[in-house]
Amino acid sequence: MESISIQPLIGSRLFRSVRFGIPFIVLVVSLYLFLETRNNFASWYLILTITSLLAIELSMREGERYIASHSSIMRVDLFFVDALRPIFKLIKREEVFLMSFFRWNNEKVYKCFVDSKSKKTLLLLPHCIQWSNCTAPILEKMASCYNCGLCHIENLVEDTVQEQWDVRITNRSYKAYIEAMKTNPDLIVAVSCTDRLLKGVRKLLNYPSFLIPLELPFGMCVDATFNYDHLTSAMSLLAQRRNTNNPPIKILKHG
Repeated sequence: MESISIQPLIGSRLFRSVRFGIPFIVLVVSLYLFLETRNNFASWYLILTITSLLAIELSMREGERYIASHSSIMRVDLFFVDALRPIFKLIKREEVFLMSFFRWNNEKVYKCFVDSKSKKTLLLLPHCIQWSNCTAPILEKMASCYNCGLCHIENLVEDTVQEQWDVRITNRSYKAYIEAMKTNPDLIVAVSCTDRLLKGVRKLLNYPSFLIPLELPFGMCVDATFNYDHLTSAMSLLAQRRNTNNPPIKILKHG
């Protein structure tokens, strides 16, 4: 049931076609030019052929080989994101393209950890998931939630205690990056808006991350929500339960 729940977050035909298709086309053209050219450009065509082969090979890595070369793989993936994002923005399909990249990333991460769960998982969430009119001082202590059911903080508190999750809630991206580098997890499960997820992937290249996008019915940073079933399913499928009776619930204040 859990794998069905996160199915909308994994797999992507769009980014897969980009990630395989462009290097393959470049490979075929550069190889043809290398074989047919008899001038000084031949060596450059050979270099382009080898580079294309490497790009294709990196995109096919899974499991331990994917983890071992994660930063290199993400740099190549982000190259394609940065190169094509303006085009999709121009045709008003930027969000679709970014979500396609996230699903491509999530599929790779899912295959790495579904059979061998992460022993050290860090869950990162933004403060804007708290109901904007709520006066509960969750920035001081997450357990101070009033349990009103108007946002997902109530569920988060309960599951953090019951499932022994290691959680960080921040209101600044750089604080999340600092916490990730201090914790040095095997896996990050991150909830945020698309721009912040992309920024986080770029900043934390060394850490495989399962990405869950926010829904923003009232605009940026106000009463944001997300599919909580996606979160619980991802943690259940990919993260090993920690052996501790005192989970560190740490909420970082602005300052």
